[in-house]
Amino acid sequence: MWICLNLPHGQRRCFWIPIYYEIPKLPKIPDPGPLHYVEMISDATILATINAATKQIADEGARRALESGLAASLKSMQTKAGEGVTMSLEAPRQV
Repeated sequence: MWICLNLPHGQRRCFWIPIYYEIPKLPKIPDPGPLHYVEMISDATILATINAATKQIADEGARRALESGLAASLKSMQTKAGEGVTMSLEAPRQV
């Protein structure tokens, strides 16, 4: 992502904002049916990373938009995975 600031006296400064994560390549594991485990784990890793980063965003509008997108993504993944798989962006509570 590039951020460019227009400064006084006609000056402009641009900064490249790097990506701070790299998604690991997962080994192939047998998929018993239509659900592809490696793809699901990779997608879940990305969503978990975005979820953690979202909590650090100061701009409330941007944070809420990301939270909404994360909820929609998780719902889509859950629908595809079916009833035999449960997913959550939060750790289960111990009773």
